[in-house]
Amino acid sequence: MASVALLSLTPFPEQFVTRYLTPLLPFIALFFFYTVAFIGEHWRRKNSGRWENAGLTFRILVISLIFLLQGFALIGTYGRSVQLTSYYDGSRERTVHRLFFYDSLWQAFDTTLEWVRQHAEPQHVISTGIPHLAYLRTKLKAVLPPMGISTEQTQDLLDSVPVKYLLVDDLDYPGISVRYAAPTVATHPDLWKTVFVAPNGRVRVYERMNESR
Repeated sequence: MASVALLSLTPFPEQFVTRYLTPLLPFIALFFFYTVAFIGEHWRRKNSGRWENAGLTFRILVISLIFLLQGFALIGTYGRSVQLTSYYDGSRERTVHRLFFYDSLWQAFDTTLEWVRQHAEPQHVISTGIPHLAYLRTKLKAVLPPMGISTEQTQDLLDSVPVKYLLVDDLDYPGISVRYAAPTVATHPDLWKTVFVAPNGRVRVYERMNESR
């Protein structure tokens, strides 16, 4: 309970369950099974006759339900959540393999980053919500979109780098591109030109025009 209270103070509610509670899962599992065992044993002691075995039945049903749900999750994960992805190595050889939870957005990033790698020059800098992946895939310097308090400040920070290609995506979390990059492009249409759109439209590449403002 103390750990949950501390985690409640963190500013990223989207990651509360998937990340912050993960280290506590062994303790949560022990607590859950202890509770189920306690309820079953308490029922057995308080009741007799034909109701005496109801506690054992309850425990068996709960554990069976857990395994049933985990079975459905396992089938769903391997049946629907394994998607194809492609990777281009240093020799520009394309390798295709499968990854878990690599949905259409990440596949669009694959296509987009390969386009940037083929068209950008070594000195160019790109800005994207996933700069670490962009660097690994393109070998170009990559930065996060500046989180300015206004589109003017964001644009000034982009120019100070300077950023040549700005990637705008539909990634919900952390939403940096949607919250900062997209409004900046919309506010300064004379400075940014659309040069590439992923096939599904979920990632767009803007090139910086008119270097001097």
